[in-house]
This record gives sequence, structure tokens and C-alpha cells, in this order.
Amino acid sequence: MSLDTVLKIGNAFRKSDNGLKYFKYIKNCPLDNDKNVVFRLNLPVKEDFSFDFDNISIIDDENIIGTKITDTKLYQLDFKMSDNDTSPKKFLWGDVHYEVIEGKELRYKTELGDKDNNSSFDNWITFYDKKIKEEFEKISKKIADLEANKKDFSEKEAELDKLKSNAIYKFHNHEVIATFRKSYETQRLQIETLLYNALAIEKKLRANNLKEINLGNVESLKSETVKIIFEQFNTDTNGKKKLLKVISDNNITTEELSWELIKDNDKYQENLLSLRSCNCFLHFDFSATALNKKYWYEANEILDIIYEIFIDAFAEKVKIDENTEKYVFNKTLYKTLCSGDGKNDIQFPGFSNAKKYKSGAFDKGEVSDLFYAIDYASRGFGVEDIKIIILPLGENLVAKDYDEFSKDMRSKREDSINNKNNASDDLLFIMNEGENYTDCENIVKFDVIFTKKGGATSPDVDLIELSGIQKSSLKIIKNRIKEIGSEIFNKRKRELSYVKEELKMINTTWAFSNILGIGQTDNKGDVKFKTNAKYQSHLLKTLPKIYSATYHQDDLLLPRFIENTEYSVRQGDNKYNFLKYDFEFLSSIQNTNIYKFNYMKILNSYSYKMGLLLGDMARNFAGESSPIKSFEKNYVGNLTRRIGRLEDFIDFKNDIEQKLIMHEKVNYTRKISTDLAELIKEYQGSYDKNECAFGFFESYFKINRKRTLDEDLKLLIDKHKDNKEQSEAISNLQNLLISLESETQI
Repeated sequence: MSLDTVLKIGNAFRKSDNGLKYFKYIKNCPLDNDKNVVFRLNLPVKEDFSFDFDNISIIDDENIIGTKITDTKLYQLDFKMSDNDTSPKKFLWGDVHYEVIEGKELRYKTELGDKDNNSSFDNWITFYDKKIKEEFEKISKKIADLEANKKDFSEKEAELDKLKSNAIYKFHNHEVIATFRKSYETQRLQIETLLYNALAIEKKLRANNLKEINLGNVESLKSETVKIIFEQFNTDTNGKKKLLKVISDNNITTEELSWELIKDNDKYQENLLSLRSCNCFLHFDFSATALNKKYWYEANEILDIIYEIFIDAFAEKVKIDENTEKYVFNKTLYKTLCSGDGKNDIQFPGFSNAKKYKSGAFDKGEVSDLFYAIDYASRGFGVEDIKIIILPLGENLVAKDYDEFSKDMRSKREDSINNKNNASDDLLFIMNEGENYTDCENIVKFDVIFTKKGGATSPDVDLIELSGIQKSSLKIIKNRIKEIGSEIFNKRKRELSYVKEELKMINTTWAFSNILGIGQTDNKGDVKFKTNAKYQSHLLKTLPKIYSATYHQDDLLLPRFIENTEYSVRQGDNKYNFLKYDFEFLSSIQNTNIYKFNYMKILNSYSYKMGLLLGDMARNFAGESSPIKSFEKNYVGNLTRRIGRLEDFIDFKNDIEQKLIMHEKVNYTRKISTDLAELIKEYQGSYDKNECAFGFFESYFKINRKRTLDEDLKLLIDKHKDNKEQSEAISNLQNLLISLESETQI
């Protein structure tokens, strides 16, 4: 079961040396990239928890910042009471990640930048007051009233004690937190001025002008920030147009734009701040305080209380029996666990909230494990609206094993998508091998979860789960599909040697999209097949069968193959000779006792053979030289409408024969017509219009070409294979054939 696997992953992360990076609501300072560079600041905290602004500095030590191969040491608390928590951002304590895009503060909100006065610092106070303080004062007043009236207040006192044990109360009233927040509030203007004007602060620090930074002069720093914004945009025509648009003064032209014009105009400056973008991470260094720690998260006692806040927010403690207490969820943390609140169906035994512990009850450590594993267990790769999540299983797996598997999976997925010459199936890319991949021997199984992708506010929904698939089994499946794909690709390459562009390797998603997709024609008249809801639905039913080697039969493929062929013919861009290989591939990978049994069953059917002969007759009307110009669009493009029943097929056969007589082509088809008549007479079993259409298209669109050397060799070997006198010669020919086929695959 994937939940058990998720708990094991979370436990490994929680016990790892740097488990913090996995926790759902603690975020690392992102690494720099081509699109985004973070300005990292170090602000020392004095012994009395006041802030040493005279010694702020830029953090440029890679040991702190982190690299692609080493973890950062900079983290910030991303406090939320649930994934759907849309309340204003709250700052509790620790480092601050301040990001602004075109004037909008995304993470930490300052009083200077948030026009609604929803500063992150104040938001915590508001939250605490509503959650704890108001209730605390209410109970305290009740106790005082009962005491004044000399009544028993022990019950209310117990309520007060319970409130004091609440993690939020313990955190807010912790001596270190209370001292830090009091100091923060006292010096908040300087801190938020520092963040708000990060552009100007960075420029001064990089010029070694620390002494010029005056956080008390807010307007001066703001003006310097505006000047930097102006200089960033006043470099090209587009930038200048943007400046003019923001300034919103029709009397100014791009030629007249200058800093002299802006610097003394408060309105212009305020408008230009809407273009302010920056990414700043402010780290508080607690080394000089009683904590004697450089990083906020090294204060273990406080961190444990923070964890407790999250556990209390998502779960509640219930009594299972006289000696056992467990946690049950009252909010959805993991998608397979129903919270059972008023917004959800109560999907528990007995249909009662009181019985929901029977659906899933956890100890405190297991709840914590979920917080560590939840992000990892939500990652997957997409096929349209379907997301496939693969979780590794094995004995004694540690965080490094899971990380390397995740890293390898991303690399393999990218290689699978980008490598056009990769004949292996792209959905089994996790089994790819190569010198760049680390195959952890301890990983022996996988849980594979097929989910419907969620939206911005809705979670993923698990649809199908395959638990405990052996890695060795997946390798066998992958290699089998790879061999089939290579075989059919080489066959297609020989048949379609006239095609100029490079042919794409066949894989499952590509083949399914062509067979099950909806035909669309672009403005050049080229037909392509676009995926749709039917494709996604069928893929969801089929992929688990492919992963578990139980894909035995697929009755939807042939009708959709014929339907898409007919569409392409009607549009004048016949795709049969491409689609037939996708159909053959998907039929061949089906798990039957005899290789290609389902495919060969179609080819050996009466319906197919009848269609094959009729298509050979109708071939006289194929192409541009056809005496009936509309034959392909009106007849071939609507074939299944004309041959729906056996009686319809016979009528259509007679119609074709009449047309052959009319256009004096009957001499070319006399024998075929006789053979077809005999086949109809001896016909047994049920007639299938799609099998018949397949046979018709095969002969009608047949490509005339010379046989290749290996095909001639196969015919020669087959003809003389029972001749014992020539066994040595036959053996030599077989070796030559193997050599030729190997060269073709290379």
C-alpha cells in the first residue's frame, strides 16, 4: 500500500542529517539560476536579541548558500494551517524570504509594501489573538467571576491548563520567541526598510559603502531604489515605453525621460515603485544570543514546538482504548486520507466521525513522517491529465537512496523524451540503464500510483494503485517492449524508405495518441491526431495493465485505428501506412501466450481476407490517375459506412465490379473477383467490418517496392529449411541474416 511506503520515506527523511529540507512547510532559500538571483543578507542578532545593523553583510559563502551537489543552510518557515490556507502570510520567527515581482510582495509582506496593512508580522499576532488570546481571556474572566461568587471553577481551570498546553500558546509565550518578537517589533521599521529597499542596500554593500546605509531615512533609501528601477528600464525602447506607461503622464515623451525629471516628483517615484522586483533572503545570525546557534532551526526545543503546531493543525488525538491514544486527521494532508469534516463525505466505518480512527490512526511519529514525505510522494510525470507517481521500495533505504532515485528518474525522463532514437518505451524510462544513472541495489520494488492531476486549489486524486511491483519484472516488461518497438520500427523504416524526414521511434504514449487521438487538419492540409478525454480515459485503464504485464486484449484499438485512417483519407492526407505500425505495435505488446496472437488472429480472419481482396480490386481507382476522382474521399474515406454488414459488403463488392466493367478495368481483377466470391461462399463465423476495412486498406494502400536482401534471404531460408542436404548452407545464410539485421538496428 502506497501509504505505508510514504510513511517509510518520511521516516527516512526525518532521521536524515538534513531532514529539514524535506519538511512540507519549511522552504529552502533557492539557488541562483539564469532567470533569478537571490540577494542573501546576514543580520547578526545581539545578546539582548536586538539587531546589529552596523554589521550586516552579504552572504557569498557556498558552504552556506549551497550548490547543485550540496544543501543550502538557509531555510525559512512557510507557515500555513493547511494547503488551502489563503489567509495572509504570517511571520513567526526565523529567516525571511522577501520576493517582489513588479511591486507585488509574494512571501513576506511589509507595512511599507502592503497597501492593505496586512504585514506578515502583524498577521501572526492577529492569528494568535483569534486562536488563543480571546479564548484565554474569556476563560480567565469566567474563572474570576466564579471565584468572586465563591463557586467551583476547577473545570474552567482545567480548560485554561489545556489551552496553555496548546502548541501555539507554548510557542508564542516561549521566552526566546517572546524576546525575539518584542525586539523585532521595536526595530521592525529598520528591518522592513532593509527588505523593501533591497535593491539600494545591495548596491551599497557591493560598493563597500556600509556606512552610507541609514535605515532611519526611509524616503532617501526609497528614492535610491526608484533610481535603480529607472536605470534598469531606461536602456531600450521597450523599457522606456514601460516607464512612460507607469509614470502615466501624456505630456512626457521617451526623449524627455531623465532621472532629473523623476527625482523631485513624488508621484512619479511612487508610480515607478510598481516596477520594483527583487529577491532577498534575510538571515538572522543567533550566534551571539543565549541560543548560541547560527541558524534559527538549530534551536531544537522551539523547532519541536513548531512541528507540534502543524501536527495539532492537521490531526487530533483520540482514545482508541483505555491504554492507547492515537492521532486521526481532521484535515487532508495525504490524498488517500479523508479528513471527515463537514465539507467531506464521512467515509468511515459506521459512517460516524467518532469511528474514523478505524479508517486510519497514527502515532505522533507517523504523523510527522507524513509532513516529511508529502512533497516527495506527490512528484510524478505527466501523460496529459494523468500523473504517474513511482515510489521506491526496499530494505533499509535511507534519504540518499530516495534522493538519488528521484534525481535519476528526472534525468531518465528527460533523456527518454529528448532521445528520438530511444526504442524503449518512454513510460518505462525508470528502467533505462547508462553510465549517468545510479541503480540503487537496495531498491527492489515500486509502488506505482496513477492520479488525476489537481489544479491550483484542488489536490491530485488517486485513481489506481499498483503496489509492490518487482523491479526485475519491470525490466523484463521494458526490454520486451523495447525489442518489439525496434522490430516494428525497422520494419516500418524499410517499408517507408521513401519518407524524407526522420521517422520517430515507436513507444506506447506516441502510438496510443495516434490511434486514440482525434484527427485534426492544419491550414496546410496536414492531418495530426490530438489527445482527448477518451484517450486519457483509455490510457488510465491500460497503463496499469502494461506495468503489471496483464495487458491481454484491447478491443478499442482496431475501431479507432480504422476511424482515424478514414478521417485522414477524407482530408486528403492518407495516414494508413503510418498508423498501421502503431496499431501493430500496440497489438504486439499485449500479453498473450503466443506472440502477436491477437494481431495474427485479425490477419487470419475471413473478414480481413475478404477486405484484402476487395481492396486489391478497388486499387484500380487509387491515386491521381483514377478515372473516378472522388473515389477515395467518398468511398475509401467512408468505407465502414458502406460495409457495415456482410450484405452491405456484398453490395459494395458488386458496386466495385460494376465500376470496373464501366471503366474497362475488369480484365485486371477477374481472378481476384472469383477468389473473393469463393471466399464469401465458404465464409464462416461472425463478420467484422473493422477487420474487413483493415484488410481493404492494406491492399488498397500497399506500397510497391523491391524486396530487401534480408527479405530475400528469409524467403530462401524458409523455402529450403527442410532440405537436410543443404543444412550447412542454410546455417550460413541464417548467420548472414542475423548479421544484416544487427547492422540495420544499429
